[in-house]
Amino acid sequence: MGMGNAFVAVADDPSAVFFNPAGLTNVDGTNFSIGFAPHIPSLEYENGPVKSKVANYTPVVPNLYVTTRLADSPWAFGFGVYTHFGLKVVWPFDGPFNYVTTESDLILPHFNPTVSYKVNDKLSVGGGLVYAMASAELKSALPIDGINIALGGAATGAADGEQIMDGDGDGFGATASVMYRPNENHSVGLTWRSDLKVDIKGDVLAKGFVNESASPIIGFGGPSYSTKIETAVTLPPSVILGYAYRKGKLTWALDGEWMGFSSYRSTEVDLQTRMGYTYYPNMSPEANWDPSVPDSSSNGLHIGGTWARKSFSLDLSYSYLNFKKARINNTVGNSVGVTVNGTYDVTVQIISMNLNYRI
Repeated sequence: MGMGNAFVAVADDPSAVFFNPAGLTNVDGTNFSIGFAPHIPSLEYENGPVKSKVANYTPVVPNLYVTTRLADSPWAFGFGVYTHFGLKVVWPFDGPFNYVTTESDLILPHFNPTVSYKVNDKLSVGGGLVYAMASAELKSALPIDGINIALGGAATGAADGEQIMDGDGDGFGATASVMYRPNENHSVGLTWRSDLKVDIKGDVLAKGFVNESASPIIGFGGPSYSTKIETAVTLPPSVILGYAYRKGKLTWALDGEWMGFSSYRSTEVDLQTRMGYTYYPNMSPEANWDPSVPDSSSNGLHIGGTWARKSFSLDLSYSYLNFKKARINNTVGNSVGVTVNGTYDVTVQIISMNLNYRI
C-alpha cells in the first residue's frame, strides 16, 4: 500500500500471493505475514440547505499470507486470506434519502491457494484458485404512511418502518500471472484475475406496518413481513501490467490496471521507505448512482516503511484517498418520493500494518 499498490512487477514478499503469484519463486524459505488495515472514511452530502454525513465507523480489513519454497526447487506455494472487495456505508435512519438506503454492508473474504514455477532464471509463471464467501446486508427506511395511502387509507403520521435484506453465499474464481526479469535491474509482471460470481441467498424483512399496511386483507398481514430472496454479486475481472526498476536501494514501480467493472536474511536492522500515487476513475454512471456506493474518481497519496531484523519484519503504511466531489442529478429515489441529488464529498484514510516472519 505504501507504493500505491504498484507491486505486480516487484512481488518479493508473501503478499505476492495476491499481487503476482509468479513472484513467489523469488521468495526463499517459509514465510508468514499477518496484518490489518483500519479504514477511516469521511463522507458528506449536500443539496442546498439539506446536509447529511455517514456515521463514524472504522472497518478493519485483515490479511494473512503463508508461502514456502524448498531449497533448489523451481516450485513455490502460497496461501492467502484477504478481502479484495468490500463496503460498508451507514447513513442516518432519518436522513434525506433514507427510503433508498440507510446502511449497506458487504463482507467478502477470499481464500487463495497458489502455486508458481520457475521456468528459467528469467521467467516464472504462477496462478491459483480463489474461493470467496459473502455476507451482505442492506437496510432502508419504509414510508409506512405512504404505503397506507397507496392501499386506500389516510395519512396518520405513522412512524417509518424498516426494510432489512441479508444473505450469504460463495463462489469461485482463478488467477494467473507471469514474472519476467531479464536482469537484476528490470522486471515486468502481468497478473490476470477472473470475474467471480457469488450467489447469495437470504431473507428480506419489512417491519413497522400499521393500519392498512398491517391489514390481513389488503396489506402484509401483520406488523412485519418476511420472505426469501436470491441474488448474485459478480466481482469484475482485472488485468494488471507492471514494470519495476531496481538500482541499489531504490526501486521504481509503475502499474496499470484494467478492471471489467478493477528474500534476503539480514542480521542488521534494515529500514525501507516507500511512496506512491494512484488515480482511479469513477466506474458508476450518474444515471444509477446512489449513496450506498458513493463512487467517484480519486487521487491517492501513499507512504510506507519496513523495519526488519533477522527473521522478523514489520510493514507500516498510510494512504490518503481524496475523491472528486460527486455532483449527482438523476432519478434514483423518485419511486419512493426522495432525491439523492446533490453534492457528495468523500475522503478515506487507511492505516496498514503487517508482521512478517521467515523460517
